[in-house]
Amino acid sequence: VALAGALAPPGRWDAPPHTSRELQRALGDCPTADAACALLQERAHDGNEVNVAATLVRAAREGASRSTLRYLYGACRASAGRMAPRQLANAARALRLADDDETAEREAALVAVCACVAMTPPAEWTNAREVAMAAWACGDACAKGRADEQAVYALRTLSNAAPRGFAAREASDVAWALAAARERLLPPAATDNATVADVAAFLDRLADHARSVSYAPRDVATALWACAKIAEAVESCVEINQ
Repeated sequence: VALAGALAPPGRWDAPPHTSRELQRALGDCPTADAACALLQERAHDGNEVNVAATLVRAAREGASRSTLRYLYGACRASAGRMAPRQLANAARALRLADDDETAEREAALVAVCACVAMTPPAEWTNAREVAMAAWACGDACAKGRADEQAVYALRTLSNAAPRGFAAREASDVAWALAAARERLLPPAATDNATVADVAAFLDRLADHARSVSYAPRDVATALWACAKIAEAVESCVEINQ
């Protein structure tokens, strides 16, 4: 019971920005992700969603102990509702990359992050790289059968934010994500015409984007593969619904 209590994240992550910035400097001085997480636990009352997302990213990038990851998963779940698009995108990517066995805590954190991505209006996703990062993570989650429902709604939101103002790599990454998730996003018996319309609209915008932006060979190949797979799924949905 004592161990469980020590690992449980605080229920609120609502420290003011100036306190969070000071804590982030201290976290950055920690030699390892495990040490940073220990400090985050110790000073949780000084932290907010920015500190949680940054520490989770570091743990995923550098590697961390099981107890560190478990704590950060819980903290991510608890603070996701406060995260701005940047933190949501970073958290989603970190949850995809974390070197850890599949756990209930990780799944719960991913569900929370995807749900918050879905609830953030497309107009607030103004950074193309963040959209691409979040979309790739959500598409990967769908392809692996994780956080299915929440990841699908998140992809709908992200597809409506792209590819306006995107570089070729970012636009093709979003297209890849939609294609990777097509079996969950556009199953053969789908009756959600709004989803079909959203994805079809994305394909139209991608086509316009390709006429005005220079694509590298890798991005051309990715976009063409994605468009073909998405178009097949959309066509299947339309035929069945008709």
